[in-house]
Amino acid sequence: MGLTEIIKNRNIFLDTAPLIYYIEDNQLYSNVLDKLFELNLKMEVQLITSTITLLEVLVIPMKTNNFDLVEKYKSLLCQSDTFKIWDIDVEVAVKAAGLRAKYRLKTPDAIQIATAICRFSDYFLTNDKQLKIVSELNILILDELLNKQ
Repeated sequence: MGLTEIIKNRNIFLDTAPLIYYIEDNQLYSNVLDKLFELNLKMEVQLITSTITLLEVLVIPMKTNNFDLVEKYKSLLCQSDTFKIWDIDVEVAVKAAGLRAKYRLKTPDAIQIATAICRFSDYFLTNDKQLKIVSELNILILDELLNKQ
């Protein structure tokens, strides 16, 4: 089964790394990510993320005064009609605390996964293999998807 069949008509939570790879055109992942974003534009998948992702993707562009890149990230995450960005709320915080306690996750990872769970994501797309320990959500590892195109 190919990637399109796996994710079609699903909610996909994007962790920080895949967004960086997409916006900064990392050629290793461009085929997979371009297809994912194309499906999102056609409304065949719903891409979502959290405000933690926004925080994380803006750090280096701001540090290097790359304001064009800052605007690209903000445009994609905050002004898109097809991409949803979720705030952190009490429900997410409580869920993240439980995930931290159960799996000893770092706070940002726990918040990301908690947001995905609380916002009914079908998949969590990341390149952090350590997150596969989480059993409450289907974790997709970008490196592993390179062969499923």
